[in-house]
Amino acid sequence: MMQWDWNAFLSALGGTAVAASAVGALFMLLVKYRLRLAEERFKTDLSTVAAERQTRFSYLHQKQAELIATLYEKLVAIHQTLNLVAALREMSAYEQAARNSLETGKQSIFDLMHFIKTNKLYFPPTLCDRLDQIELLNLQRMVWMEEQITA
Repeated sequence: MMQWDWNAFLSALGGTAVAASAVGALFMLLVKYRLRLAEERFKTDLSTVAAERQTRFSYLHQKQAELIATLYEKLVAIHQTLNLVAALREMSAYEQAARNSLETGKQSIFDLMHFIKTNKLYFPPTLCDRLDQIELLNLQRMVWMEEQITA
């Protein structure tokens, strides 16, 4: 019968266990290193996307502010023109001046309508609803004034 050499067997088993542990430890280090690299790449990509969005929304906000300022200027011009037409209507001697101002007012309203339609994308929905109401009121007022001047 053959006898086992337990010392040799345990030495070989211990050496294999130590080698397997070393390989396992190296594998874990490699995995951690790869995860850190992936995390850094993800952080870099995320910060790039955040910067792009910040730039895009900053531009949109600036464009929106400019358009709202232009819109306000157009509304003020229409308001002043319509008030002038109303004042001139009261003075029958200035009938031709009232007609000229009325034509200017019509053109201003049509310019405003075109401006609103082409830039609606930049305005909040509630403002768009209000602007539609203002357009309608201005057109109604213009028609009424034209009837008053021609009557």
